[in-house]
Amino acid sequence: MYGRILTISVLAAHSAGVSTAAGRQLRDLVMPDAKVLAGLNMDRVKSTALGRYVLTQLAQRVVQIHEASTFFGFDPSRNVHELLFASSGTSLDAGGILVARGRFDGAAMRSKAEQNGGTTETYRGATILLDTKKTIGLALLSSTIAAAGDVASVKAVIDREAKLSSMTSALSAEVSRWSAAGDFWVISMVPPLGLMPGSAPANPGGPQNLLKNLQRAAAGIRFRNGAEVTTEAQADTSENASTLGNALKFLANMAQAQASKKGAPAAALPLPEVKTQGATLNISATLTDSQFRNLLPPKKQPAGKKL
Repeated sequence: MYGRILTISVLAAHSAGVSTAAGRQLRDLVMPDAKVLAGLNMDRVKSTALGRYVLTQLAQRVVQIHEASTFFGFDPSRNVHELLFASSGTSLDAGGILVARGRFDGAAMRSKAEQNGGTTETYRGATILLDTKKTIGLALLSSTIAAAGDVASVKAVIDREAKLSSMTSALSAEVSRWSAAGDFWVISMVPPLGLMPGSAPANPGGPQNLLKNLQRAAAGIRFRNGAEVTTEAQADTSENASTLGNALKFLANMAQAQASKKGAPAAALPLPEVKTQGATLNISATLTDSQFRNLLPPKKQPAGKKL
């Protein structure tokens, strides 16, 4: 459970702009009713080895990044300054849209798509590159703004650009707060338990069952000497927030005690700092490079299949 709380941000990406906060230009392109958002300040993420490792793992796990990279030659590790993922669904399987700010070579991307058997479609004056099944699309709204996802979502981005659509002020404020604080951040406006694959509690009476009392959550990661992880979760009551915080402390202490008995040189995870204020639960921890990588191991690929 401890590891799952700390990896809310990692799981939700299965997902900062002009200066430190996510750029308003990209925020206005995602759906105003977004339920899950995740963003990366690419300049800061790419500046550390751990950040680059996380980026490669996201490229394998996030469909929009993987498909855009392999089919259209979209490379987030080069010439991209900001990535923002958003979904209006209540689960990660619902899909979503990826918008990016950087420098893009439209001719090269089109050539790559054509080499892979792709086609194009013009919509409201914008050219959408399509995969062979015409299910995934990528559109360059300009030489510095790109959008990728299912074709309907890409068209919706083009529509929002024309209407200058924007998200609610409350959600926009949350995006500003977390993107300014983290190199990689995620916000879930729906119960985060529903975003976690295989998250059904094995023991209905156990501490994991308390996760169902969380109504929304957000997390940010700063890649410095390791990873500084901050998570904020909103429970339905102050009592449940306190109970969950106490359960997390107990599990973390138990994990360290077990590691000590086995003669481990260091605990698998550091003791987190857990605080509650009313129904809000705040968790923070600083993980070493290896500790964080253990939370996000390389994705296993079927035998004979390469990404």
